[in-house]
Amino acid sequence: MSMITCIHCHPWTREYPSTMDENFVVPRAAGRARVIHGNSGPSNETHKQTVLKFKYYTYLHNRLFVRFFLLLIVMSFSKEYHINYFLGCLSGLNSAYCSLDATRLTVVYFSVIALDTLGALDKVDKNIICNYIYGLQIGVNDLGQNSLCKDCSRPSVKGAGGFLGGSYLGTPFREYSSSTTATPGHDESCQCISFEYMQGHLAMAYTSLATLITLGDDLSRLDRITLLKSIKYLQLSNGSFRATNLGTECDMRFVYCACAISYMLGDWNYIDINSMLTFIKSCQTYEGGFSLIPNMEAQGGATYCAIASLTLCNKLHDTLDTKSIKSLESWCERRALDTGGYNGRTNKVADSCYSFWIGGTMQMLDSFNTDPEPILSFLLNKCQFLSGGFGKTPGDYPDVLHSFYSLSWLAINQDISMNLKPFYSPLGICFDRYARINKNKYYTKKNVSTHEYDMYKHVYEHSADWGIFVPKLVHYDNASKTMIMEIAPGMNVSDMYGEEAESVPDTIFNEAVNIIKILKYNNVEYPDITGYNFIEDRTEGRPYKIWIIDFEHSRINSNIDPNTDNGDYIIQLCAGKKREWNQNFR
Repeated sequence: MSMITCIHCHPWTREYPSTMDENFVVPRAAGRARVIHGNSGPSNETHKQTVLKFKYYTYLHNRLFVRFFLLLIVMSFSKEYHINYFLGCLSGLNSAYCSLDATRLTVVYFSVIALDTLGALDKVDKNIICNYIYGLQIGVNDLGQNSLCKDCSRPSVKGAGGFLGGSYLGTPFREYSSSTTATPGHDESCQCISFEYMQGHLAMAYTSLATLITLGDDLSRLDRITLLKSIKYLQLSNGSFRATNLGTECDMRFVYCACAISYMLGDWNYIDINSMLTFIKSCQTYEGGFSLIPNMEAQGGATYCAIASLTLCNKLHDTLDTKSIKSLESWCERRALDTGGYNGRTNKVADSCYSFWIGGTMQMLDSFNTDPEPILSFLLNKCQFLSGGFGKTPGDYPDVLHSFYSLSWLAINQDISMNLKPFYSPLGICFDRYARINKNKYYTKKNVSTHEYDMYKHVYEHSADWGIFVPKLVHYDNASKTMIMEIAPGMNVSDMYGEEAESVPDTIFNEAVNIIKILKYNNVEYPDITGYNFIEDRTEGRPYKIWIIDFEHSRINSNIDPNTDNGDYIIQLCAGKKREWNQNFR
């Protein structure tokens, strides 16, 4: 039974008269009233009135109880059921998914990323999934020959590398048609498949990379150059991209796939970025959103692909001026409906997947100001299934795509507290996986206690008000005791000037002391005062600043004890009576 049916269609929750009369008939769902025999004390009521009143109050009690019970169920997030749902999608799908046979890797992507978001990736066999994905990889060597068969001299097809979407061609590397497709040098013993259909797909390459990175694969088996060269050959003169070399669709979806692949591989040399930016800009409509191709209607998925592409190539504000961004923000805000949920186009009904397409776009624009409660109610009360998964619209059965994107919206709204991992909208993967790609931007610290995390979070959340600089806290995983934070630009003071405080310039040392004074004033005792915990940032074009890091030994303390070594040191340092680092932390 779907959740929308429970709320709006079940007889227990229909409206009944709020007052009692003789014609009142209690519903069957309210249960049977007991007949009370014997003397119940003086009363002016007739026996009929007494029974009627009892039946009515019994009905009210049952009705209120059922409403409260359903509310508890509906408003809760069925995490374990969703885990089982996505595990089931990995193990096998019913006949309704036959149309996805050629794009099975999308199902793998949806399921694996969802399980990672739910913190349940340990429930899958990562090696089996990685091997399956690599089994669908197509490599083309520098001479253009099919590298899957070293003895075959089939003609070169540029742009054919990448990944197939599934094993729909049959047993991997088996020939289906020999006489009609054979070329000189090819014989019946050749174990390659018909090269005519051996074409990689850009979207399958994106889902493959995102899944492999999420599973922790080192990409050592990936034919990077072939994949990147294929991206180059698939780009058209107007800046857009084809999905495959077979002359398929070419629109904003595959622009996004090309950008995501280039970002994950850290190589943009195979894309004509200027041409691509021109195409993206030409797709913004008079409404403010983006269409799949120029001169078409703005649509939520196309808008997400456009903004995510610009974000990944770091060209968002270079491409769109303030007026264009304001128009886009207004368009996104208008997608939120009074009935809850987002729609993808003007005058359309709410659809659960647009929660992420629109919500993720607004997050990338840093304008995530829409009240989340109507969206949350729409997803949990009307689209969520008690057995796991989310439907497209209220009353629909769940499917893997809408389940994934509904979950993704919940993940980018960390204030909702669904105990989901933070999600990186531009790439469609969890933030810790994104941090793995960007090792120069994010630092992952291991063995972080809950106390250290709480102190870091406390100081970071107040840092702007206090006027100090603390690297952004991204994520903390209590199970693995790992914390992800942005890397402060610059070099720590000890590495720059030496370990002794005497070698540190007065301006730098005094700024570090000033930070300790501010922390002390705000009841934070920070004893780990060494040059290694202060980062000097002299980024060109920005004001000079000092960052503070590492709150492992700090604590909330409104009264620092001068009778302790650390307390005495902090008090004298703040009073200007010491000019040295804390010897207890050398």
